[in-house]
Amino acid sequence: IVKYTAIIVASFIAGIVNALFGTGAGMIFILTLNLINKGAQKEVFASVSVVVLILSVISAFMYAKAGEFSLSESWYYALCGTVGGIVGALLLDKIKAKYLNVILALLLIYCGARMIMR
Repeated sequence: IVKYTAIIVASFIAGIVNALFGTGAGMIFILTLNLINKGAQKEVFASVSVVVLILSVISAFMYAKAGEFSLSESWYYALCGTVGGIVGALLLDKIKAKYLNVILALLLIYCGARMIMR
């Protein structure tokens, strides 16, 4: 029951974070699922990708409903992101999980530092 409670709480928090910032839900899910599913790193990344897609679509719908989102301004990012997502999914089986962890950690450190510097 602890496992399911953790997933429910993490999902709720991830939804709020994703709606407020447009990103970040994946980090919450990765942390939670890594604690629950030790050793299944690539499966965690794949599962999180699907969940984040769903959260992002819902958030985009809510932003559009509030008049805060325009597809004409974001189609290019969506197209390039889709191509990047396909390439990343193809690379997932070719990169060891420990390297994925390092890449993710470095990316988070870089993004965090950039946000602080602003």
